Amino acid sequence: MRKFFAFMLILFVFAPIGLCALFAASVGTWALNPDFYRNLLNDERLYQALLEEQVPTYLSQARGSSFAGLPTAALGAGLQAVLTPEYLRDQAQALITNIFDALEGRAQTITPTVDIRPIKAALSGAGASAFASAYANNLPPCSAKSPAAGSTPLPTCLPQGAAPAQLADQVAAALPGAVTNLPDEMVVGDTLRVDLTDVGSLDGGLNLASLGLGGALALLFGVAVLVWVVIGLLGGTSPRGVLRWLSGALFVPVALLAVFALLISPLVLPIGAAMQEIRVNNAPVSPEFSAAIAQVLQNGLGQFSGGMLTVAALAGVVVVALYILSFIVPGRRRRDWYGEQDTFMEKPKRTIP
Repeated sequence: MRKFFAFMLILFVFAPIGLCALFAASVGTWALNPDFYRNLLNDERLYQALLEEQVPTYLSQARGSSFAGLPTAALGAGLQAVLTPEYLRDQAQALITNIFDALEGRAQTITPTVDIRPIKAALSGAGASAFASAYANNLPPCSAKSPAAGSTPLPTCLPQGAAPAQLADQVAAALPGAVTNLPDEMVVGDTLRVDLTDVGSLDGGLNLASLGLGGALALLFGVAVLVWVVIGLLGGTSPRGVLRWLSGALFVPVALLAVFALLISPLVLPIGAAMQEIRVNNAPVSPEFSAAIAQVLQNGLGQFSGGMLTVAALAGVVVVALYILSFIVPGRRRRDWYGEQDTFMEKPKRTIP
């Protein structure tokens, strides 16, 4: 009956609690590490796709933008002539810093924005000529339905008989006035208020977020260890039996965590398909941007599953060590003429008379 209760505890109590504890331990290796997110968002293809499609789409469709109504392809070509993907990468790194500043009590809000001021500075200065040339060379030819210009003096199409070089001079001359109405920041999401300033950063580099995660881990592991010990004492009738029950009980959540980690990798395929449905500012994203996002998610899932496999491997070492140790400690106690003695066999060997 004791073994039956121990088995039930493994299935319905220790397995879920132990799995949650091991999972939380694997998440704790990266969840509050800003370098994890900086490395994850370090793929240049992501920012190249943003610069080619998403930023010019936003500028041409943003309400009140000086570039409203301009062709996205030409605007994107012009921006790529004066900006680099590193510019957007710096913006992503700044957002990560903003998030962790809020979590550590140094800021009150998380504001996902892109700083447009470098674009305005480039188009108002030495980069105006490069932008104008690339923009004019990528303008579509004018047709009977083409408007002469957008909300700025910049042309929206190439008139018949006009050379791109001639139009580039007109664009360069109009740029300083065109950028004055551009916003200083491109808002890419809602502002989230996370006011932890009353707590702030604590001594030793700790903060409320890390304390919360550490407390949750301590609670989970404390409950799991308590149930684990009870299982060993219920199931085992000797030191050897206790160790084997402890080893077998721990094997269950370890195996579940390893299986879960191995099942994560194939998820990148449906996630990549779901990327096609993403919309930014009510506009569908480009295939290049979808592919870049899918690659970022694939890298993140790889690191996520790798962390779980690492924790599962470390816990697996404990499982094997306990099982090996069970062969060293005494088994059942036997009684003979000399009193009670430990034996290394669970059951006495049968002797041949």
